[in-house]
Amino acid sequence: MKARYSLCIISALAVSLAASGQVPRQLVDPSRGSSATVFGEMEGGGFRSGYAASSLWKAGAKASSSGVYGKTLLAGSFSFEEMRGKDMMTSVFTSPGYYPIDVLEFTPGDKTMQTYAFTGGIFHPLSDRISAGAFVDYSAGNYSKRKDIRHTNYSTGLSLSPTMVYNGDGMRIAASLIFRKTAESIEAEQIGTATADTYYAFLDKGLRYGSYQAWDGSGIHLAEAGINRLPVKEFSGGGALRFDIKGTSVEFGYLRSSGTVGEKGYDWFRFPGNRFSARISRKSLIPAWGDNKLEINASSLSQTLEEAVIDKVSEGGVTLPVIYGYNRVSWRRISTVSVIYDIRTPDSGIMNSARILFSANFDDEQSSLTYPYTDEFHGSNYTAGASITLYDRRKAVWDRFLLTIGGHYRSGNSFERGLRSSEPDVTASEPFRLIGDWERKKEWMTSPRIGLEASLRYIFTSVKGLSVSLEGEWLHGLDVVLLPGTERFRGTIKLDYSF
Repeated sequence: MKARYSLCIISALAVSLAASGQVPRQLVDPSRGSSATVFGEMEGGGFRSGYAASSLWKAGAKASSSGVYGKTLLAGSFSFEEMRGKDMMTSVFTSPGYYPIDVLEFTPGDKTMQTYAFTGGIFHPLSDRISAGAFVDYSAGNYSKRKDIRHTNYSTGLSLSPTMVYNGDGMRIAASLIFRKTAESIEAEQIGTATADTYYAFLDKGLRYGSYQAWDGSGIHLAEAGINRLPVKEFSGGGALRFDIKGTSVEFGYLRSSGTVGEKGYDWFRFPGNRFSARISRKSLIPAWGDNKLEINASSLSQTLEEAVIDKVSEGGVTLPVIYGYNRVSWRRISTVSVIYDIRTPDSGIMNSARILFSANFDDEQSSLTYPYTDEFHGSNYTAGASITLYDRRKAVWDRFLLTIGGHYRSGNSFERGLRSSEPDVTASEPFRLIGDWERKKEWMTSPRIGLEASLRYIFTSVKGLSVSLEGEWLHGLDVVLLPGTERFRGTIKLDYSF
């Protein structure tokens, strides 16, 4: 679990189904060999989400290897990344939006995050047709802010996928069981000479309805008697199937999840959910175009947020929490569909590859924080883009360079019913809403934008497998009113070595 503050380059706009239950591709379609990568990145500009940095830099490294030893396939990787951002505020989570709750604070300051990731897999044939293995994916991160409301986060994610594969008669079938756990804890404290009442925080319970109090108030749950942190955890279980038949691959995945916010009997919230994923790809869809592939991805997440009714009961001088029940305070469904068409022409011309893509995202949410008031939101955005990679195959100085250029356009829209009551005579107070931040969030989600991307890769001839890449991206927002700017820039330098 790591925050994605950087812009999405066009090659990353495809939906990633790994988090929602896909058969581990490292075991089904392994790549043999080893590689190492180091990179540095800088980013800045005003066209950004509310939790993103005005400017940031990243640096990291990754090493991966896979090979066959006897009959056993072993694969693994390790990576490290550090991010430092300026003028950051609002969400204090490492991955804003991953959980159905959020905590926002409003004093801009510098933040630092370090992320570690480890993957490992083993695969062994049991017979001529059947093989079995397992894949593990582990990540850990720490995240901190050193100003005003000082917070320190610790996050972990672990997934285990036992897998079996059947090969024979022109087809392949793979099946995986999936067990997954994610957790994050937030410890907050005040630094400086100001009083605690100077700093406020907001607990978002959906659609920016929630509690707005001094950061150590009992409705925020960052600091309470007996619990000095906000802990969140989620357990998931499910499975995935994959079928490969004559150039066509089909995958399905499902995860059932159960999450809680709290500990030591104080389970303030729980959030059950379901994740579905599907993927279909077809190779050589147009044989005359050489090596080409069409891929369609779809995923859906639905979650319900339920708030506990808790009382503190004292017996014999001991105070214990008692949960009388749960009220549903919000619900959300996030769906994504993408279509990707890849073309590779390694034998003729200067075009090495091309990609065309289209993606659509749908966000449906409902808030019922205070009875009998409800509010509904329906948002969507659509992205269309293309990229092309050029490579001169003539034996000249230019055959050491690969140039990739691309662009995309994204636009969206939203509809909100507005707060309404199911009863004509209402005595309950309307729930509090952080309206300004909500309007900025909607603008970021739906405002039209255009993006241009380019990368230049140089392949060293003196050291086989060594290359260096320069990447850049420019993003321009249209019809921007509330966000702090209309431009965003990103630059990356990367050194790769394969052996």
